[in-house]
Amino acid sequence: MISRIIYKSRMSSRVAEISLRDKKLVTPTYFPAVSTAGVGYSAEGLIRLVLAAKYPRLLVSAYDTCNMRKENKSDLLSQLSNFSRCNSFLLLDSGVFEGYWRRDRTWTFESYADAIKQIESDLYFSFDMLADPNMNGKSFIEETYRSITDSYVLLGRSQCVPILHGTDPEKVVALVQSFADLDQDKVCMIGVAERDCGATLIQRAGTVARLREVLNSKSENSILHILGCGNPTSLLVYSYCGADTFDSTDWSRYVLDRRSLKIADIAHLRLLRCDCPMCRKEVGPPNERPLLHNLLFYQNFVVKIQNMIRDSTIASYLSDHLGEDVLSEIEGRLA
Repeated sequence: MISRIIYKSRMSSRVAEISLRDKKLVTPTYFPAVSTAGVGYSAEGLIRLVLAAKYPRLLVSAYDTCNMRKENKSDLLSQLSNFSRCNSFLLLDSGVFEGYWRRDRTWTFESYADAIKQIESDLYFSFDMLADPNMNGKSFIEETYRSITDSYVLLGRSQCVPILHGTDPEKVVALVQSFADLDQDKVCMIGVAERDCGATLIQRAGTVARLREVLNSKSENSILHILGCGNPTSLLVYSYCGADTFDSTDWSRYVLDRRSLKIADIAHLRLLRCDCPMCRKEVGPPNERPLLHNLLFYQNFVVKIQNMIRDSTIASYLSDHLGEDVLSEIEGRLA
């Protein structure tokens, strides 16, 4: 994987280009994540919806693909591989969260290693070690390093993205710094969970900015991925602070108001009075329409963020959207 910065703007905002196997991905960008954890749709149904909508990026959980119904599995895995081959980007998640959520202790590194070999992907996460406050700090770091090292050799055709967790923002930053110092070659792209970056938006923004500084000290071309982040305001703020790529299940759990950038109950699409093409033409059955609306929203929204960075208007937009006082507080964290 090769990445380069195309534009830099105020603070740490930037537009980058990722090149991988003759394909290019421009950031900031968003991957709709498919997961069975707490979502009212089947993984198979969500995957087919994204593929049919021709959304060009997708994150799927190896846990969910491994546990698909047998009658659907072969066909869907083939479709996912074709998706990756046809100029779209497929990102595979380790499934640790789904295994944890379902209390399935049979999901191990070996399970993950077997599952991801069945799909042709572009990027895949390392088998992440969830932060445990009861675990010795040194032991947790060693286990994290070992898991990343073992994950890196699983697929030669795809790019491994190390996932680094921490029980608080300080530990996340320290772990990323330690990992970057230990193995600079493996930080061309790393991922951290939004929830690990702090309790408030401003605290999380400060953590993202500090992570950007750590990565820049090795290479400003390093890509920073934020897991579990789909709130439009958060995408804007973290992009301003130097994050590049995002994923979440929000697109399949809520409905997004493209005017206010707020999230509403998925059943409230009609109340938004949206006139986007999906809503205006009433595309798809009623239970799928909010998801198609959301996919179109994210596709347009990330392009809007990219353009604001290019035009150096992202700060003024954030000021109007958040208020000058909030933006000033965020910028104070970046200074």
